Parts: sequence; C-alpha cells; structure tokens
Amino acid sequence: MHIFRRVLGLRGRIIPLGQRRTYEISTDPLDGQVYHEYFTKALRKRPDKYQFHALISIFFKSDHSPPPEILAEMLLCCHHNHDLPIAIRIMEEVRQRMCTQPGAFEYIEKVIEPTMKEIGLPTLKELGL
Repeated sequence: MHIFRRVLGLRGRIIPLGQRRTYEISTDPLDGQVYHEYFTKALRKRPDKYQFHALISIFFKSDHSPPPEILAEMLLCCHHNHDLPIAIRIMEEVRQRMCTQPGAFEYIEKVIEPTMKEIGLPTLKELGL
C-alpha cells in the first residue's frame, strides 16, 4: 500500500480490496474507479523505467483488469521504456484474468490492435503463446 500511495499520489485514501477475486473490464464505483483514475494519471506522465515497474507491480498485485484504454497506455509506456518483455507479460496477465469471460480477451485485443501495430508489438497468437 505504501508504494501505491507514493507512486500514484494517493494521500490517506484507503482502497478496499473486496473479498472475492473477479476480473472485469468495467469498474465498480467503490475501488475500481479510484484505481483506474490514478493509474491513468500516472501513465500519462510517461514514467521512467523505475516508476513504470512500480506501477506494473501494483497492476500485477491488484484484482482489477484495466480497460483497453489504460492497457494501450501501458503498452505505449513499455515502448517508451524499450521494454518488450514486460509488454508481452502484461498481455499474458490480461489474457489469464479474462479466461473466465468468453470473448473478453478477443475484444480487448481488437480494441488495442492499432496501438500494438503502432509500436510493433506482435499478438500472443503470433508469438505462439
């Protein structure tokens, strides 16, 4: 929680995590909206590699799956920091979180396809993953 406050600028706000682990594209107003607002704000500042890895560790520890717009920002930050392996790992994590919802990952891939082509990132199917 300390790194979440430090990196994203949360001052004294506690984000409830909830009891069940579900991964959804949409945000619920209690915890997801605050998470997405600060994550979007931090990514638009184009963080350096250290700050970006701190943000990504928050993403991997959280229960939320980002909407396609935030995912596209993550991939652009990966490209900005010359970090292709973490971009592939992010896509694998999103696919794993979306495995319970049929068609969700295909929808996300379809929405972020222009960003992936812009930065030259192959899809997971092209990589054989």
